[in-house]
Amino acid sequence: MTLRTVITILVAVVFIGWGAYFSNLYSEKSQLSDALYSSKLVEVQTGETKALTKFRHKVLVVNFWATWCGPCVKEMPGLSKLQAELDVDDVQIIGIGIDSQENMKPFAEKYQITYPLFVGETSGIKLAEKFGNPGGLPFTVLLDERGVVVKTYHGELDPDMHQLRRDIAQITLGHR
Repeated sequence: MTLRTVITILVAVVFIGWGAYFSNLYSEKSQLSDALYSSKLVEVQTGETKALTKFRHKVLVVNFWATWCGPCVKEMPGLSKLQAELDVDDVQIIGIGIDSQENMKPFAEKYQITYPLFVGETSGIKLAEKFGNPGGLPFTVLLDERGVVVKTYHGELDPDMHQLRRDIAQITLGHR
């Protein structure tokens, strides 16, 4: 075998390996979003059970929170303000509460939350864990329009949502 043939074979093996690695990585991330989109949860504001499939093909911000979580409560006005500024045809914020309908409904009314909130209870905890939450709230996940996890945020987001705004802009501007 010539040196050229050996190098060609090595390069081919490296590219095949990279392809397999990134294909597997994309597949794992797709399975995460499939778990989210296949969920059916009670929407706090309406009391109706809704499938989250309606959020497929949008940039999606999923905020896991609870009424008893101080940092969660503190960041929600910023998320509401951000949702009001976003084009809901392209980007949607949703909240999945690790809480009960009885606690969440009066909370949503009192704080005038402008994005859909869903009752997650224990299924919400399991879903957050699938997205990499080791425990603790708030926990936020940013998915692109293909359902691929772009970024996760552990803990409270900054009040003006600067980092989240930049990350959303990178996705939406990068795909136009």
